[in-house]
Amino acid sequence: MSSTTEIASSFIQDAPPGELQDVVKDIQSLTSDTDPFLLSRLKPAFQKYNEEQLATAELPARTEPVRSIFSPSSCGHYTDMSSAKVIISKYNRLPDGRYFDSESNTSFDFDHVTQKASNPQPYTHPSPHRDLIASLQMCISNYAHEHYASPATGVYPTTAPSDSDSDPDPDSNSSTLALLLVSNRYSPSNFWSGRWRSTYVFSPRTHDHHGALLRRRQRQPDHAQARARGPLRTTGILLLRPGHPPRRKRRIRSR
Repeated sequence: MSSTTEIASSFIQDAPPGELQDVVKDIQSLTSDTDPFLLSRLKPAFQKYNEEQLATAELPARTEPVRSIFSPSSCGHYTDMSSAKVIISKYNRLPDGRYFDSESNTSFDFDHVTQKASNPQPYTHPSPHRDLIASLQMCISNYAHEHYASPATGVYPTTAPSDSDSDPDPDSNSSTLALLLVSNRYSPSNFWSGRWRSTYVFSPRTHDHHGALLRRRQRQPDHAQARARGPLRTTGILLLRPGHPPRRKRRIRSR
């Protein structure tokens, strides 16, 4: 990897929440004359950033009607999520490079440079836990919309779909589910932006669960930076109780 590519990749990884396109414009303005093909070599860096930051995108409307996977259940109420954003992560990346959304049963292309989703198609993941995924998705969606601003959520199997025709073994040790929650607040005109990310991994076989929460803040006042150097990190445990929305216990530490 050339020094220019390494430097530009570091710029991408340090992009503040909601400001990746500003970084892209800066890279283009600095290298358009000397290295016009640099952006094409930076695709791995863009993918790493979007998946680690749990980037969100608006999913274009499909031409055919979308059947919701949700119905009223023990979570208490039904929320219409037809216009919700989709999450980009390693958990919902398909082998062909597309991504899927468990909420709308849709797969789609994603441009990691422009952060735009396109070409939505019907898709259902061949997981043995489809009913559990649907139930957890509804619960975490309702919970997130009650407690977070403009959230996006997703529940995904942590193993990629197999080419085999047989269903995966639901009792396999590797058969776990990832529960993701993202909330973004952007206000560049006021010199701040922030992103909340929660990732939990749950084992249906053992009922074990562990997770991490990251809050990333940028452009803080000097006195705030002195109190919390770098992103605030928390580790948490998601509490899953039948008939109740998810709750969490958390321990917080700064670094």
